[in-house]
Amino acid sequence: MSMKYRPDIDGLRALAVFPVILFHAGHPWFTGGFLGVDVFFVISGFLITSFIVSGLQNRRFSFFDFYDRRARRILPALFVVMLCTSLLAPLFMLPNDLKTYGQSVVATVFSANNILLYLTSGYWSLAAEFKPLYHTWSLGVEEQFYLIAPLALALVFRVWRSTRAITLFILIVAVASFSYSLNHDNRELNFLIIFTRAWELLAGSLAALIAMKRGVRNNAALSVIGLVLILGSYVAPYAVSRAQALVNLPAVLGTFLIILSCVSTSNPVHRVLTLRPLVFTGLLSYSIYLWHQPILAFVRLSSEYEPDHWQLVGAGLLSMPLAWLSWKFIERPLRNHATTPALRFYVPTTTLAVGLVATGFFLHTSYGLEKYRQEFSYGGDPRSYVDRVFKLQKDDFADSNKTRITVIGNSFARDLVNTILEYEDYSASRHDVAYQFKGCDAAMEQNRALIENSDVILLTSDWGQAGEQPSDALALADCVEQMASATPAQVYVVGSKNFGWNNNYVLRYPYNEAATLRTRPMSPITAFNQAADEAIGERFINLLAMLQDDQGKVPIFTPDGELITYDTNHFTPAGARFAGELLFEQTALAGLFTPQAELSH
Repeated sequence: MSMKYRPDIDGLRALAVFPVILFHAGHPWFTGGFLGVDVFFVISGFLITSFIVSGLQNRRFSFFDFYDRRARRILPALFVVMLCTSLLAPLFMLPNDLKTYGQSVVATVFSANNILLYLTSGYWSLAAEFKPLYHTWSLGVEEQFYLIAPLALALVFRVWRSTRAITLFILIVAVASFSYSLNHDNRELNFLIIFTRAWELLAGSLAALIAMKRGVRNNAALSVIGLVLILGSYVAPYAVSRAQALVNLPAVLGTFLIILSCVSTSNPVHRVLTLRPLVFTGLLSYSIYLWHQPILAFVRLSSEYEPDHWQLVGAGLLSMPLAWLSWKFIERPLRNHATTPALRFYVPTTTLAVGLVATGFFLHTSYGLEKYRQEFSYGGDPRSYVDRVFKLQKDDFADSNKTRITVIGNSFARDLVNTILEYEDYSASRHDVAYQFKGCDAAMEQNRALIENSDVILLTSDWGQAGEQPSDALALADCVEQMASATPAQVYVVGSKNFGWNNNYVLRYPYNEAATLRTRPMSPITAFNQAADEAIGERFINLLAMLQDDQGKVPIFTPDGELITYDTNHFTPAGARFAGELLFEQTALAGLFTPQAELSH
């Protein structure tokens, strides 16, 4: 049931793992380096299907043997890496990121980090480059394939007793998976979920069935075409299309061609792929892949500003000596049944799995050890704090003599509402606050009654962070002027805010020093604010500029030593109180909440 060893496939693994490292390090030459994962998927589908189908044909396939091999191959090195990252994470992560890390630990143990990442993707998601276990999404996809594939193939073979039926079944599922991915533009779904990735693994499965039926026939031209497709996709991934399925297709097709055509020493691609350094790197590729992301994530977490990509490349290459240690002392011994029998393997592996799940669950429920590190406390769950503002959504005001305040925008606007609710002179008996989760144009079209009946309208958003250019400030200015002409209310725009690229670096300092640190906000935000200030004029309130010192830096902690933000963008309660004092005492909004303030309806 064992396949003949192919060193060229290990060489291909090496050509897959290096681009992944370079991509995650932000190297500009390998914008498609993420496609190395697709190469791994095809190889996995090829090897796993070869093992399963040959076993079914010979009536020697054992589910226990299959899953035992997979467990010994995957779990030991993975769990050791997770143990190391779990020990280091509290030293590098503030509570919010540590909480998120705890969730990923639990999900990874259960082969579901891809599902977790999909469910938590979107506005509140932590940037991938700061997640030590982000890369285990691909292990989740593969492990889910390993769970499903033997059951499905064994069932098809049991019913029809034919590899032709297996081939037809795999072809149908692969076409369905590719078609679904091609016709759905949900980027996170296409990237993370097994059904939209199944066609890549099944391309390897089809290669296995073809090889088993007709053998692998050397063809130098096809091998060269395959190698060009793979390398070309690494350098220019969007040359054909930006649709995820078509972006992935060249790397998948290239791997498929090489697997079926690269077997002779006369083949130039075979000679390249079987070079000893590449083959040895391929043997280490799994551990290299496991180690590189935690190293890069911890380097970023400890940096105030984004490191140079060459620095990150150097850090990523540190995964190689660690991978050799993993391979020599963990992977090889634990895959060997003679040196590590079942009891000696499964008892410590299960114990470690339970320990990791307990650790991850504790990090999640303790909100990243927040109550154990009061100096870095957010004062509760900050996401719930920001999202509580949804309760204030309404389409019009009730008749009353209260000052009517409408706040329009996304989560930055919910932050702004919290500055109002936290301000000492705010009173629910004297002020009526309405929130609308919309942009300026949508609010004008859909909420005219609310706008016309307001006394004060405040607009804000994360301008500059989602690709907006300074020139877009002109369109915002036009909408603001239209709104101001449609209502007697005072209309103001509060500029976008940001408190640096990464705040976790403060953990490098004793708290007394950390509390005095200032950092530079991201330049796209300050550039947009400057353009908006010029375009909008007196209606624009540049909160970020008020926080900046003569070097352009903003504080990370309030004067009382409390964190202003939990993710560099959104306020903690302390941050909301701090910002509210500036907004409502030192800007055009001063006096808005004083008892004497009388604004006409």
